[in-house]
Amino acid sequence: MFSKNEIDKLIHLIHNSNRIIICSHRSPDGDAIGSILAIYNFITLNFPDKVVFPILPDRCPEYLTFLPNSDKFLNPDEHIEIINQAFNTADIIIAVDFNESNRLGALENLFFISKAHKIFIDHHPFTNDTNYELLFHDENASAASELVYYVLKAIGFESFNYDIVLPIYVGIITDTGSLSFNCNLPQTYSVLSEIIKYNIDAKNIHNLIYNNFPVERMKLFAHVLYNKLVINVDKKYSYYSLTKEELEEFGYRDGYLEGVVNYALNIRGIEVTAAFVELNNVVKISFRSKNNINVNEIAKTYFNGGGHKNAAGANYNKSINDAIELFVEVIESI
Repeated sequence: MFSKNEIDKLIHLIHNSNRIIICSHRSPDGDAIGSILAIYNFITLNFPDKVVFPILPDRCPEYLTFLPNSDKFLNPDEHIEIINQAFNTADIIIAVDFNESNRLGALENLFFISKAHKIFIDHHPFTNDTNYELLFHDENASAASELVYYVLKAIGFESFNYDIVLPIYVGIITDTGSLSFNCNLPQTYSVLSEIIKYNIDAKNIHNLIYNNFPVERMKLFAHVLYNKLVINVDKKYSYYSLTKEELEEFGYRDGYLEGVVNYALNIRGIEVTAAFVELNNVVKISFRSKNNINVNEIAKTYFNGGGHKNAAGANYNKSINDAIELFVEVIESI
């Protein structure tokens, strides 16, 4: 998958480093969390003399806290002094599951000014906005976690264990919607077939991810679908929006809206949908589409975001109404 020279250089960097950061994007999903934890668990097992910092711009979502060592995550709201010191003294920064540095949110400046060796592992379209020393990149991969598997396997397959492969499994499953998209290549299923040998209980993991939410999340979900979903059958689009007041009313916590945007695509004839949520002083936007509608281009061109052809996102700094009006204008002009 990757050249021997690339892997040898990575091994050399790890061996000759004392402090290693692994980081990913704001509003982290299962792929971001899984990628970081797989690498963290691998390094702490095989290189116990290293100090490793798993860092996120936001908290780890509650529904993913069953993953081993999820309690080790650092975020700026709770650990800013530790994070500042980590970036100032890191030898290596491993960046996973994001293609543009602005997706790091509050960590972006620390990331840029750090003099550490920077390593990139991702499956989004590469934008080259950062000077990375090593690139492990493939847009055809189902998830960043799949690429993490290839990298760690190349370093030392015999050093794998359950705590390493479980986050990879979760990353792949969540980033493919339980194998419903981004999963048309045999290599993805080959990875899963190797991972499942480590006593992965697929049914139990599915329940932990998808059937383990608190009642507040279900009430918020019902509110979105019944009261907030706007559907335009003629133009084949839909969207929903949530204000910060609505989030407070339903006791919102990180992860409550995971996957909700996908439900509107279940409607016959709908080919593109979006979610607009007031969160952390910005409007967080999620785009999803079917067929040939490229929401990655829409996100990049109009909302300073990005992602994949059929799944993308953005953080919009104007009002939620402005974001919705722009989305409707763009979609109705296609």
